[in-house]
Amino acid sequence: MHALDLALTQGVALKNAVVVICGNLFIAVMVVKALRLSWDEDFNKKLAFLGSAGFCAIFIWVPDSAKTVVTDLAKTIVS
Repeated sequence: MHALDLALTQGVALKNAVVVICGNLFIAVMVVKALRLSWDEDFNKKLAFLGSAGFCAIFIWVPDSAKTVVTDLAKTIVS
């Protein structure tokens, strides 16, 4: 079967394709926002935005590793 056929018949492949496309689109929008902030004079706002953008990028590009880290962190906090 072709990759498109598999993506349409199996939900996992379709989910992965959508996450990659939407995730990269989200990162592109964040880059545009970061460029606009780089021309502003507020350094704290730029630093907070870049930190949150990095956090979001980790969840988009390596979701399994990010899920493991957050789960382990939650278990450590609860116990």
